[in-house]
Amino acid sequence: IFVAAVVIFSKRPSTAPEVGHVADEIRRLSQTVRVSSQRVQDKVEEITAEISHIQQSVQESMAASEEQAAQLEELSATVSHVKDTTEALKKLG
Repeated sequence: IFVAAVVIFSKRPSTAPEVGHVADEIRRLSQTVRVSSQRVQDKVEEITAEISHIQQSVQESMAASEEQAAQLEELSATVSHVKDTTEALKKLG
């Protein structure tokens, strides 16, 4: 921004008030850029925190699903054992 302002104003004769105005405008633009940059950084940090939270939730869900799958396998084995035992008892009786 500064370089562009210098190039533009260096091609024509300048007066002291004009140079002061350009310097003021450059300072204003610089402040605007700083504020905008901080807002962008804040948003990036907010999004990063949300992504971390989502990632943690997904990992917790995966762990719960794996635990449920293991419990279902155990239940299936128990049901199979009960079925086998019931059929064996029917043959005896």
